[in-house]
Amino acid sequence: MREDESYQQSTAQSEVDDDVIETVNVSQTSIDNLRANLVRASQSNINHLTATEVDVRMGVVVEAAAENITAHQAMVGVAHGDEVHLNQSNAVLVKATETTLVKSSAVAITTQSVTQNESSVNLLIAREVSGGPLRSTVVIAGKIEGSVETVLDTPKAAVAGIAAGAALGFVLFVGNLLLKKRR
Repeated sequence: MREDESYQQSTAQSEVDDDVIETVNVSQTSIDNLRANLVRASQSNINHLTATEVDVRMGVVVEAAAENITAHQAMVGVAHGDEVHLNQSNAVLVKATETTLVKSSAVAITTQSVTQNESSVNLLIAREVSGGPLRSTVVIAGKIEGSVETVLDTPKAAVAGIAAGAALGFVLFVGNLLLKKRR
């Protein structure tokens, strides 16, 4: 393994080989695939990132898989990890054991535990939710501590699912009757 690799360049495209690098520091760089134990990225774009620990500042990561992912003023497409921390960042999909959101937003999060402060999530599935206020369209949670502003909470989501299923069943039933009349 290489001990410390630093990339301080402003080139349009750069790629790191398949060896696992101990520590990588990147700044103002675009990387396609990166595997390392520790990655610190500043103002960089990374397509596929696999690491033990990731710290992204003012950058974009399309897909990240790591034990610990921290993003400050960054955009993350898909984040898979044990711990994901978003600070003034945006994410599309987060799948983690523990998630922390501070003034951040996400499209969908599935997690065991989420702690958040002034954040928004369209779809949140968690065992425990704490902090507040959290703005969300749908929250499915076992335990909520703190203020949550939702369009659909767990009981409303169940009723909406039942109503949608009944409506779809009715449409299919009527369609089936119409097809039988044609024959």
